[in-house]
Amino acid sequence: MGITHQQGQTDRIHSRGNRTRHAMNMALISIGLYNDSLRPAALAAAGRIGTVHVDHGETGCQTPDAAAYIQRAASRLAEMSSARKARGSNTGKPKIAARKAPAKAKR
Repeated sequence: MGITHQQGQTDRIHSRGNRTRHAMNMALISIGLYNDSLRPAALAAAGRIGTVHVDHGETGCQTPDAAAYIQRAASRLAEMSSARKARGSNTGKPKIAARKAPAKAKR
């Protein structure tokens, strides 16, 4: 699929249905956050697309602006990464202690 497929979708997103527009916008955000090398292409596509309007009905839901969301989330990921490095942790996941095998019942 890749970026060439993504570029072909930028012209058609506004003519799609609500759920499809929302899904395409979220896919663009996911692509932009998946890999640092894909981020510039996703940001460029988000700039070409502009604001995606989705009717969420009478809910408080909002469709995020893809470019702003990608930049904000990428900044947050970078902050988290540098904090992990400062702590000396390479994964950021809590370490789980090995469990002891249950004692065998005496007969």
